[in-house]
Amino acid sequence: MKNKKNTKKPSKALGIIGAYFLIHGILYAFGYLVATRFFIWENQWNFLFGNPAMFSVFIFLPIIMGLLYGVAAIGLLSHEHYGRILLLALCVQAIFFEFPVGAIISISILIYSFTPSFSKLFAPKTKNLPYRAGGMAVVALSALAILVYTGTMSSFIGFASHEVRGYDLSLAAATPGDKIVGIGQTVGPIDVLMELTDPNLDYASEQQDVLLSEIAQYVNYVINRFTVMNAVSANVDASDLLSIAENANVREITPLRPSARLFPYEVLDAAAEIANVTAALEADDLWAKGYTGRGVTVAIMDTGVDSSVFPVVGIFSVSGEEYVQEHGTMVASCVRAVAPEADLLNVNVFRITNGVLSATTDDILRGFEYVRDFAEQSPGPVILSCSWGISPADSWRDADIAAVSAGTLAVNHNIPVIAAAGNSGATAQIPHQIMSPSGGLNVIAVGATDTGGNITYFSSRGPYYVGTDKPDVVAPGMNVGVTTIGGGLTTVSGTSFACPYVSGVAALLLEEKDLSPEQLYTVLTGGARDLGPTGFDEMYGNGFVVASHSMILAQATLSEFNSTVLLIVLAVVGIVIMAYPAINRRLQKL
Repeated sequence: MKNKKNTKKPSKALGIIGAYFLIHGILYAFGYLVATRFFIWENQWNFLFGNPAMFSVFIFLPIIMGLLYGVAAIGLLSHEHYGRILLLALCVQAIFFEFPVGAIISISILIYSFTPSFSKLFAPKTKNLPYRAGGMAVVALSALAILVYTGTMSSFIGFASHEVRGYDLSLAAATPGDKIVGIGQTVGPIDVLMELTDPNLDYASEQQDVLLSEIAQYVNYVINRFTVMNAVSANVDASDLLSIAENANVREITPLRPSARLFPYEVLDAAAEIANVTAALEADDLWAKGYTGRGVTVAIMDTGVDSSVFPVVGIFSVSGEEYVQEHGTMVASCVRAVAPEADLLNVNVFRITNGVLSATTDDILRGFEYVRDFAEQSPGPVILSCSWGISPADSWRDADIAAVSAGTLAVNHNIPVIAAAGNSGATAQIPHQIMSPSGGLNVIAVGATDTGGNITYFSSRGPYYVGTDKPDVVAPGMNVGVTTIGGGLTTVSGTSFACPYVSGVAALLLEEKDLSPEQLYTVLTGGARDLGPTGFDEMYGNGFVVASHSMILAQATLSEFNSTVLLIVLAVVGIVIMAYPAINRRLQKL
């Protein structure tokens, strides 16, 4: 028997809608390419190319959306009910995410789709069960996605699993001796960092209480306790290290030593043109639109900033001095060169010991926690800029501690961390060129070029020693003009100065939109101009940072609120799908 829905008289309106969906779907699949390669994106083109911001939710989502529009077009032109269901879902999302022209078109299509004449183009009867099951599945998946996206699910799972297992002791080494890393001293007092086993930082303080009560007889005094990673620093007798390592709460024990250092950099007398750098980064394009970094704080974690030259909104110092060397002030001047109204946070983690400028892992962790605590009270975004490093070749364990804890700031505390890749390009062996913390998975590593985009001889090449692809981006770092202590001008070279230029660009982007660290990474790398071999490479990373390109992507990126709205809309669509058979029957009778 011939299916009645295939004998329906063709509708010109339905044909136009189907053609629009088909064209829109094809272009939607290329929307991400348009946004990230040609950088001509404007909201008024959403009705053609769709919203490229979908890439910030899932990199292939624009392609999936394009396919859905194509499937919807086929279904509509074939008078299939699935085409009508997809029309409903796609038009509802377009009202929110293809504003303004796409939203107007979608509202018009939705109104027409609920008219009796449109309904009669489809079969009058439908089976209830498939729509109920499909709608319930959509609602369930949407609810689950909302719980995961908002962090509710992970918080619940973390709490529930912690209640079941207590502290995670599975990370402890097989034998107590294996837990003691890099310590040759066998007698006498020694400062150590004891990393604990539980990775759930919500319970770090509780486990530390347990550990300290159980090893109290071996501890001369506690230096610091940390929750940016689960660790305690303390002074103990080296002869008691093995006894301490026998405690099941201890994962690893490492010495506190001056492992973090500044990279070698060249200081010249002749002043360079700062304008060359900002023009290369296309920061001046954003200045012309009013972006200056206002309301964004950049934490300069370094040797300290001379506040008589650059006023700061807060200060932390392990040495007790505002600054111990000129490097931090020069770094601050690079941030201000790009983001002239960004606030600066002075985080001095270096000290001079026996004539040597350095920082221990304890100093680094204290600095991280100060930035975290400041960010929790700050009304605006906070960026952490790190122009120093720890060589994995010298101490892989100290490098890991810095990289992982820096990543924790990004993932757990919404603080983007931008770090210099290092100046070992001409000397160090791969894979020990990239310094920590820039080698961390959730840290943006910056290499150095000249203003023309040519890689410098000193810029560290990737990968990081554990195989992570680095650097992420590059920026000018050769013969760039900086301000030093007292307001003097000089010219310097090094990835230490490429890094804060990128931090300045990040401040301009965060002034426009509250991007997560992951979204900031996406817009910085996606907006970068590809250099060297096509695509990512171990010299240039994803390319040369271009502020104007990244701003286009930042403006298109979905905020957490909009992403949540998208998921809620999807849940509502699921409810409508469940009710679709009844809705269809009522419209057929009109």
